[in-house]
Amino acid sequence: MMKNFRLIFILLLSISCRVFAQDSIPITDKLQNNLSPVTTFSSVSEYNPGAKVYTSLVGLSDLNIGYEKQTGKAGLLEAGTAFDDYAFSAESYAKTGKHHIWGKASYMNKRTNNIRWNESSDYYNIYPYVFADSVGGNNLNGEKYSFMGGYAQERNKISWGIQLDYWALMEYRKTDPRPQNNTSNLIFSTGLNYKLADK
Repeated sequence: MMKNFRLIFILLLSISCRVFAQDSIPITDKLQNNLSPVTTFSSVSEYNPGAKVYTSLVGLSDLNIGYEKQTGKAGLLEAGTAFDDYAFSAESYAKTGKHHIWGKASYMNKRTNNIRWNESSDYYNIYPYVFADSVGGNNLNGEKYSFMGGYAQERNKISWGIQLDYWALMEYRKTDPRPQNNTSNLIFSTGLNYKLADK
């Protein structure tokens, strides 16, 4: 019994390990940045590129690599019974005086099992107008690429910004029926922000 407990403990420990790189930002700067009312109030920058000047008090860069696997019975036959994917993304935010530049690039490789009555990659967007597949039962492989970049500038109490966001998805089967779905989305946004008070 004790051997089984040790084995389970070691297994759980190895699964939950993470790898960290050395951080170049001092802890005091990180605390000031993360707890600042400016950065906590700036979720509006997700919709207005002009407000991106308040996203962070310092420049930041981030690299993520991950793997996800989910199994079980399908709550929705059109979504499949299980999937697994691996992905990586790189993101950066640079601040030089009144100029703010940011960007992000990511890639995901995904496989979904046993999709029934659906041959469309963007099922949730076009339902109920989907191509139905009565055969199904095969793995649907897919690759998704996304790129985003933007620029903002601050002048006195006014800031403005632009952002371009693009992603593309390709899904296919290696056995019949062999759909080859291509879906993409391009979003251009611009915004203007006016600061009501100096603080």
